[in-house]
Amino acid sequence: MIRKLSASEVKAFQTLLEQQRFPNLNKMRYLNEAVFADYPSTRLEIPGIQLDYVDLELANLPRGLRRIVNAWQALIQ
Repeated sequence: MIRKLSASEVKAFQTLLEQQRFPNLNKMRYLNEAVFADYPSTRLEIPGIQLDYVDLELANLPRGLRRIVNAWQALIQ
């Protein structure tokens, strides 16, 4: 399913990225041994910044990253 975000949704998400200091997470990898068993990882990326995580570890991610992931999931549902 593809969903077009409104300008206000994009702006709100950009604000959240800034508030949660997403640039400070650049090149971080929150992975565990599940990746070695071919469990998929997720990559969040904006120009110049990327990070990887496994959703099995969501509860163990930094609070700011959890907020970003949860906000994105709410937007795309």
